[in-house]
Amino acid sequence: MVEQTPPVRSLTLALAQLLYVAVSSGFGVPARLDGLVIDGGVVRQAVTPNCLGLIAVTAYLSALLTVPADWARRWRGIRRDIPLLILVNAIRLGLLVLVAGISVWLVPVAHLVIFVALAPLVIMAIWGLWLTRDLRALPSYPARFLGFVALLLLPAIGLWWILLRPYLGALALSIRAILVVLFQMPISGASLVEEGLTHFLDLALPGGGLRLELAARSLSLAPYLALVAASPIPLGRRFGLSVIGFGCLFAIQSVESIGLILLGGTVPALISLGEAVSDYLTLASGPFLWILLATPSVAWWAPSGPPAPARRHSPSPRSPRSPAP
Repeated sequence: MVEQTPPVRSLTLALAQLLYVAVSSGFGVPARLDGLVIDGGVVRQAVTPNCLGLIAVTAYLSALLTVPADWARRWRGIRRDIPLLILVNAIRLGLLVLVAGISVWLVPVAHLVIFVALAPLVIMAIWGLWLTRDLRALPSYPARFLGFVALLLLPAIGLWWILLRPYLGALALSIRAILVVLFQMPISGASLVEEGLTHFLDLALPGGGLRLELAARSLSLAPYLALVAASPIPLGRRFGLSVIGFGCLFAIQSVESIGLILLGGTVPALISLGEAVSDYLTLASGPFLWILLATPSVAWWAPSGPPAPARRHSPSPRSPRSPAP
């Protein structure tokens, strides 16, 4: 597993120290570094391998490989867009440091909500660059469409927040019922616990308990709704796709959560791999589901404007017929 290799652990520790110095010395925030956790007093923020942007790179590469193309074009996208993703991640971390300098209370909102919901759209924007410049699969870069999606993302996040508690309540009931009925897991109690913006599912078992964070994983709903709302399709179809996508994402998160719980109870050594897969699904499931259900057409991004008038061709002069012998 890449995230558990010594180079990645060393990079994570170096990133934690760099962010700590930037927050404490650069902005004078009273904080201390506790291992890989930056403790700001009222807010504690863990620095994990995810902060290196490895899941985002994986999501981009999977999008690149799903499109039929020769390896020369794929390599052009990789050598240009992977550094671009690293740059975007560095900007994200810099903005988090800036937010911490303004108010540490805003860090969880930016880190756990806004950037998590925005990340799939950033990857799509970079992937669209490859589709347009290298593959020539799109007639023009869909800048207007992506801008419209970005504008709709905040209302989508607001809708996600309104639906969050009933969504997580239904999700907790679904997870518990499947674990008890299908896997005969002796769960004596299940409860949702809120800690700031995080929402945990606590399962009580005879030998102890299990805890799983659910709220951040449900954020894949926000970019999906923004993409559907921005799609140039009839309003009724947008509503239908929103409902269908909601159900599909609910099912995906249910299966994913059950898999993590079973993995944690049977093979704890693989839980890091399971969490990496879960993080990948959080990042990629919204856009992939939109592509699958909405089936976007190249005509959506064709340059607008009246068609060019057809050129009139004058008939070519005919050569005189030679006389018959």
